[in-house]
Amino acid sequence: MNSLRSEITKLTSVRSTWIYLILLTGALYGPVVLLGVFGETSNGPARGWDSLLQGAQIFQMIAIIMAGSWVGSDIKHNMNAHAFLTQPRRSNWLVAKMVVVGLFTFSAFVVGCALAWVAATVVGIDVDAGEGLGYLTTTAIGFP
Repeated sequence: MNSLRSEITKLTSVRSTWIYLILLTGALYGPVVLLGVFGETSNGPARGWDSLLQGAQIFQMIAIIMAGSWVGSDIKHNMNAHAFLTQPRRSNWLVAKMVVVGLFTFSAFVVGCALAWVAATVVGIDVDAGEGLGYLTTTAIGFP
């Protein structure tokens, strides 16, 4: 639990966390806004989650870059050495880092999906929530 608390503290105390959160959520609701502004919204058929999550691959790419930069910055600033000295096993630090990054990515995905839904209703895209649930489920489980 101490290693989890330490990783959460490191995550919330860095400014880049909030920048990555904006980039991750923007990758999901940004294409929906562009589709609503520049595409046909009122006369088209109802869109499902596979259409609302057009930026999911961009989300995944940003999440991979985010995780790599967090681990890289820990190694660059020798934070891993401090963690290895204070933890009884190295696996505690690695598992804590994976859990925290996974939970952060999942929560950013949920927030981004909610913002994409809101953006779709605001710009006038007709949404069918029951269509494309398989794609929503696989991205929500697989990406984090």
